[in-house]
Amino acid sequence: MQLAKAGLLVGNGPITAADLDVIRQAKLEAIKLRALVNPASDIAIYRDNGIHTFLIQMLSPEPSEQPTLPQAFVDYFAPSIERFVRAGAREFEIHGEPNRSDRGYG
Repeated sequence: MQLAKAGLLVGNGPITAADLDVIRQAKLEAIKLRALVNPASDIAIYRDNGIHTFLIQMLSPEPSEQPTLPQAFVDYFAPSIERFVRAGAREFEIHGEPNRSDRGYG
């Protein structure tokens, strides 16, 4: 992964003109997208606006609600992962903070 000086976790849904304005003004270089919230098609737009580092976050409430087998987790995210890989993403956050109860602990 190419290191970036500044980045952020983007909002819900497709990129907006206001989002692009903020990205340009802040001179951001990295974006964290959520696999089930942000469309993979936005990667090309971000690239055209100077973003060169992407981290795709795969979070699900399911592990905190019931035991989740690894294969079920993969099956759940596979279609989204495929779209992001086809768009050029290569870095994925499998699950963040698993020690939080809302992320699977307990």
